[in-house]
Amino acid sequence: MTNEPTQWTSGAELWGAGSSQVATTEADVLTAERFQSHVDESRPLLVRNALASWPAVSRWADRSHLRTALGGREFVVHRRPVPEMKWRRETWPERFGNLTGPGDGESLDFAAFEAAATSDEFVFTYAVELDETTSLGPLADDAGDFHFLPRPAAPRYYGRLRAFLHGRSYTDWHVHPNDETLMCQFGVRKRVSLLPPTQRTWDVLIHVARQETYLGPASPDEHPDLRTLSPIVLDVRPGDALYIPPHWWHAVECPTADGGIGVTVAYCWGSPLHIRLDPRFPVKRFRSAHASLPKRAKLALGRLAWLGLRCTGRNVPQLA
Repeated sequence: MTNEPTQWTSGAELWGAGSSQVATTEADVLTAERFQSHVDESRPLLVRNALASWPAVSRWADRSHLRTALGGREFVVHRRPVPEMKWRRETWPERFGNLTGPGDGESLDFAAFEAAATSDEFVFTYAVELDETTSLGPLADDAGDFHFLPRPAAPRYYGRLRAFLHGRSYTDWHVHPNDETLMCQFGVRKRVSLLPPTQRTWDVLIHVARQETYLGPASPDEHPDLRTLSPIVLDVRPGDALYIPPHWWHAVECPTADGGIGVTVAYCWGSPLHIRLDPRFPVKRFRSAHASLPKRAKLALGRLAWLGLRCTGRNVPQLA
């Protein structure tokens, strides 16, 4: 079944009523020690005004700066969400063998993209690296760093900085199986829905993912177990950053760009060893079940190493 709604949404408002909230702090009072405790225990954190020191805050609010930096460049843009969980093509080829990827968009120059985004059309670029080799290279110097993250490890899976330029947009439910992420928001607000990396969350969403291309628009009437989930829903305002730990399910929507251009930057860094090796995350068990024998042996060694880390008394995520 391929669900193609007229209004793209995470569906969270139709599922269980979530009562949990994400911890929130102002950036100027956040210490490196407190932030690291969230990373060590895989607890999301909304950091207000986290981007105050980034040149991008003022530069990207100036449309003329974007026109000068990006004028004449072309971008692959999308008019509908990119299906997440690309691994479904190989895992369930009979159902998802033709699943499209992020390269299956249309090419627009910045002037055409600006016209579409500011007219509140559904349009976005997907995960473009912020470096000199890409179409968004001229924006790389506008990025900054964080005083509460003084020595971020090199990311192991994603690039350090990936950008999404957008008007109205939606990113469907997915997890990051590797690396830590600060979702940095500029220009317009975005709404984020979060679910913890419990076995129950995994079982429900993977059951839907085996049948539907998109999870958010899936009908709770056809998939009643969705009503047993209680997503956390929050708004990330321009200038804020949301820490999203690996393995946390999330969907992101911009219902309206209010006549502006939004930019989301995923700032990534490598996870601590005890997070990378933790065998309790459901995605690890899923991968092990579908892995080759050498890969299973590697995962088994990782489990032993993780048990050794636990013996040191290191804090670990609490998974229900």
